[in-house]
Amino acid sequence: MPPSKRLHAALRSSEPLDHLSLEYQEPQNDNQRPYKHRSRKRREIQSVPTSTRQLSLWNRRHELFGVRIADATMNEAADLLDSYIEDNSPPRAVYFVNAHTLNCLFCTPGYTLPFQRAATIFGDGVGVSIAMKVLHGLQPRDNVNGTDFLPFFLSRSQKKKRRIFLLGSAPGVARLAGQKISIIHPNWQVVGSHHGFFQKSQSAELIKRINSTQPDLLLVALGNPLQEKWIDDNLQQLEVPVAMGVGALLEYLAGLKTRAPYWMRKRRLEWLYRMLFHKDKFLRYFLGNPLFLWRMAHAKLRQLKTDSHFRKPQD
Repeated sequence: MPPSKRLHAALRSSEPLDHLSLEYQEPQNDNQRPYKHRSRKRREIQSVPTSTRQLSLWNRRHELFGVRIADATMNEAADLLDSYIEDNSPPRAVYFVNAHTLNCLFCTPGYTLPFQRAATIFGDGVGVSIAMKVLHGLQPRDNVNGTDFLPFFLSRSQKKKRRIFLLGSAPGVARLAGQKISIIHPNWQVVGSHHGFFQKSQSAELIKRINSTQPDLLLVALGNPLQEKWIDDNLQQLEVPVAMGVGALLEYLAGLKTRAPYWMRKRRLEWLYRMLFHKDKFLRYFLGNPLFLWRMAHAKLRQLKTDSHFRKPQD
């Protein structure tokens, strides 16, 4: 039995994966890319790791409000994404979650499902770091946020010719972001772009266009919760190794939004800069941050009550 099949069999018994279909088809040769040439009947396998590197991060996930977040450094996250692109497996969904994303879980029906079916989820921002420290007693290895990670990943891949498709934001933004990517990261070919103002009925035609360009990476910038739901709903039809939800990344890449000064980012205060200078984000941080801290404190109290209930009485 090949190592990859043995890994799948081990995972069946080590963790509940009832929602996954673990069918496996061995590639006919090393150069074949099955996700571009074979039937799209079953895709649920995307969340199963197929290499030692992927399994390492799979075992380093910690749950926050029902979402299992990988504890990774920037380099580990980039290595993982490289392996997803190169390992000839069906498409995978990769997401970033911050305090706002986790708040949305409480008020958006069905929003947990995309995260349960995702291949990997990275923690983004100081809120997630605080929650990890309070609820799990650990300090995350890095702040793997999309605004920093994607430029880092694109620059790290300079030795390989790869293809990327940009989807989302207002009309013209994705195209402008693609032009910037082509200049700064010439080894990445921007094979297409499309704005985020489309109807659900147009998704099938849009997916055909995306598939025709054969991208290695699809960036979806529709905001929470639309981008995760769109990826989850359409992953079975997409012929791309990795589909990633990236929020407002395209607006930053296009130069339409500004980042906080370096000294603020270094001190984990970019949320304050956005609250003060990005008017559309004021209520998200002004109301959302205290709400997130309250939910974190409530979860900690429940955790303490559970621990005290199961603690054995001392002699």
